[in-house]
Amino acid sequence: MRQLPSFSALRAFEAAARLESFALAAAELHLSASAVSHQMRALEAQLGQGLFTRRSGQGWSRPRRGGSCWPG
Repeated sequence: MRQLPSFSALRAFEAAARLESFALAAAELHLSASAVSHQMRALEAQLGQGLFTRRSGQGWSRPRRGGSCWPG
C-alpha cells in the first residue's frame, strides 16, 4: 500500500503553487525557502513525477504535464 504524502509537504506545495514562489510560500509558512524546496523534492520523489520545471538561475515554472495537480 502506498503511503500518503505528509501534510507539511502538501501545504508547502499548495502555497508554492498559489503564490508561484518558493520564497513567498516559505514566508507564509514561516519556513526557509530551502525547507520548502526540500519538501517539494521529497513530494516529487514520493509521487514519482516532477511537479515543477526547474531552470538553473531562473527559478521554476509549472510543468506542461500534470496540470491537474495544480490548484486554481
